[in-house]
Amino acid sequence: MNNEEVQENSADPDKENEINNAEEQQPAPEEAAPESADESGQESQEEMTPEKLIKDLEEAQKRIRELEDENRTLKEEALRARAETQNMRKRCDQDMKKAKDYAITGFAQDLVPPLEAMEKAVEYSGKITPDNPEMISQVVEGVKSTMTVLLKAMENNGLKAIRPGNGDEFDPELHEAMTFVPNPAIPANHVIETFRTGYSLNGRTIRAAQVVVSAGNGGSVNTEA
Repeated sequence: MNNEEVQENSADPDKENEINNAEEQQPAPEEAAPESADESGQESQEEMTPEKLIKDLEEAQKRIRELEDENRTLKEEALRARAETQNMRKRCDQDMKKAKDYAITGFAQDLVPPLEAMEKAVEYSGKITPDNPEMISQVVEGVKSTMTVLLKAMENNGLKAIRPGNGDEFDPELHEAMTFVPNPAIPANHVIETFRTGYSLNGRTIRAAQVVVSAGNGGSVNTEA
């Protein structure tokens, strides 16, 4: 601005008044923010008083004690559960051992009568002399009776004899063919004679019966199950 303009503006009092009024009407800068910050700081200082810190500490210690009690209770329950599990395992082991040791108790009890009969047969066999030949027939009858009782005891406990008759069909699941003999009178794959009795336990073959099998007129035979 040059000197002429300054002089012109100074000479015009109305313009100077307008400029002054405009400056007065401009809003003053806000100073509320610092005041709010100060108020926030004062509230934080009021919250962190010694009394409140002591109260918070007491509450934290109380919670720690509660957690320690809960932890102690859980440990005791876990130890009790572990002890009960071990006791149960021991009882199961004992029960299994007893069941194994006495599994054939019934079978053993059923064997006692035929064993006693066999003892009597052996006793009477020693009394056979040329003077009393009738003792031979008595011993034979006693042995037959003993076998009947023994077979009954075996069947009562699931043990059955496999003794195919002559002319029965050959079954590889139950029979073991010792030899094949041509025999026009008996069809092929049928039993001619039993060499040795077989046995099954609860339907499962534990020893096959040894048999002689007919080959019919000399053709092929089936030995597969």
